[in-house]
Amino acid sequence: MSEVGKTAKAATKAKQPSRGKGGAKKHKTRAKPLKATSAQLRERMISEAAYFKAENRGFAAGDPAQDWLEAEAEVDANLIRTKPSKS
Repeated sequence: MSEVGKTAKAATKAKQPSRGKGGAKKHKTRAKPLKATSAQLRERMISEAAYFKAENRGFAAGDPAQDWLEAEAEVDANLIRTKPSKS
């Protein structure tokens, strides 16, 4: 084995994390918080809905502005309907 191979193998063996009593390495995973503001999230939802409208008609003749306006109305209606009430 070459010197480089021996050194790499030794380095790999030397710094292995301890696994504690259970033997398995524990990973803590947390969901990343949504960084989009409510206005940014709303705009993204409208954009996706408008895209799907165009996709559903095969991107054939149509008006992107009309797709946007219809998507905006749908998203706003859904947001108002699902808004939690304050008691």
